[in-house]
Amino acid sequence: VFGGNVVISGSLFTKQKHVQSIKYNSTDSSQQYVRFDAAGSNNSPGVNNKFVAPASGKLISVTIRSTSAANGTNIAFHRAGDGDANLNTTAIETIGVDIGSANTSFKAVFSNISDFGPGDILGISVNPSSTPNDVNLTCVWEFNFVD
Repeated sequence: VFGGNVVISGSLFTKQKHVQSIKYNSTDSSQQYVRFDAAGSNNSPGVNNKFVAPASGKLISVTIRSTSAANGTNIAFHRAGDGDANLNTTAIETIGVDIGSANTSFKAVFSNISDFGPGDILGISVNPSSTPNDVNLTCVWEFNFVD
């Protein structure tokens, strides 16, 4: 808590948490790459399945909820460098969760290897063992703004 004015001489480094919600529907148990800024998903990554990183940072977590029990589900973080056309289909990190109950939230917490640099393209895929039907995800990203 500050009282009065704050003066900084030199540099100020900040981290920002960004929360992003995503939704899609799947009527089978195939791996889906979720879309950013549009509802839906795709079987392979393309223009709708990438998010451009404005700064370096990392994926903190993904919370998932589906209208059917999707059972063993892999949630994966994908990344490709600035200059690449699409996401790499080989995940940087995959976290398994057991979505054993419908309409219940489950959280996948990612480690520090799920990092990225400014300009990288980022993506999330979901690979359930049972049909999830309607799926909602909330991604928590951490950005390190140094300029």
